[in-house]
Amino acid sequence: MTAPDNPFDAFWRKDSAALFALSQASHAFALIARSSRKSSKPIRFWVPDFFCDDALKPLRQLGRDLDVTILFYPIKSDMRPDWAACSSALIAGPPDYFVLVHYFGQGNDIDEARAFCDRHGAKLIEDATHLLSPAGAIGVGGDFACYSPRKFFDVPDGGILVVRDPDDARLIDEACRRLPRRGPNTIRWHLRRWERIFR
Repeated sequence: MTAPDNPFDAFWRKDSAALFALSQASHAFALIARSSRKSSKPIRFWVPDFFCDDALKPLRQLGRDLDVTILFYPIKSDMRPDWAACSSALIAGPPDYFVLVHYFGQGNDIDEARAFCDRHGAKLIEDATHLLSPAGAIGVGGDFACYSPRKFFDVPDGGILVVRDPDDARLIDEACRRLPRRGPNTIRWHLRRWERIFR
């Protein structure tokens, strides 16, 4: 977690409680699940049905330790959630975490997503990995926001998780401290870089 007075984190943090620097933005989902305050099982993540499966690998791998369920909710042709279908899906149980993706840097239906989460006791995760930083309403309406600076810079790793609630931030900080201390493998990035140079 970055220090509260670090000027660098203000770029992403806005008025949120904390910022966590991760090796990959996709690790944010697993970290949020590990820090969940929910006592009952399973921990339910609702994710749009147009989503990168690689980004869910860290969350899926938690199946060995945590009971996590991923439900894919439908989106419309304008990339916004199909709220009628989401309401129908509640029969299987409400989400604990609802992931709203701001596709290609365009602001998604943040107000409706916030209202849906508030009605059903869910936390809202903004996937803003198609943007470098918050813009307009993006990154300020959710309980969490994820960014992926490595998509914009020639670096092998780099993810940002912004947390709005101080209690959530404390639990995520505790979950981070329990993780093994090892650096990410950058071999694939180096190989791709050498391939680009040779071309």
